Amino acid sequence: MTHALVRKARNRARGRLQNITGRLHREALSTEQRQELVKEPVLAAKEARDIERDRRAHNGLRTLGIPLSHAPGRYSRYIEAIDQLLTAAPDPIRNWTARDIDTTLYWMTTYQHSTNLINTPGK
Repeated sequence: MTHALVRKARNRARGRLQNITGRLHREALSTEQRQELVKEPVLAAKEARDIERDRRAHNGLRTLGIPLSHAPGRYSRYIEAIDQLLTAAPDPIRNWTARDIDTTLYWMTTYQHSTNLINTPGK
C-alpha cells in the first residue's frame, strides 16, 4: 500500500470521528442513534488497520525480492506469490497455511525495523 492510501484512510477515520463528536455535542440523540454512531469509528479503525497490514505484508514480500506493482489485480498477485512461496518452501514450511505465510510476511519487516533501531549508532 502506498503512503497516500494510508494517509487517506487515516484522514477518513479522523473525519468520521470529528463528525461523531460534533453530532454528540449538537444533537439530542436517542440511545439507538448513539450506538449507531459508535459503529462508525470502529469501521474506520478497521479500514486503516487493514491498509497498514497489507502494506507491511507487501513490504515483507519485497524483502524477499518479490515486488508487487500497484496495477489492478494486486491482491490476486499477492495470493499467487504466497502460493509460490509455499510450493518452493522447505518441508516444514511447505505444510504452513497461506495465512501463516501472510502473518510471517507481516511480522518480517517489524523485526527488521526493530533491529535497525537497536543497531543504529547514537539512538
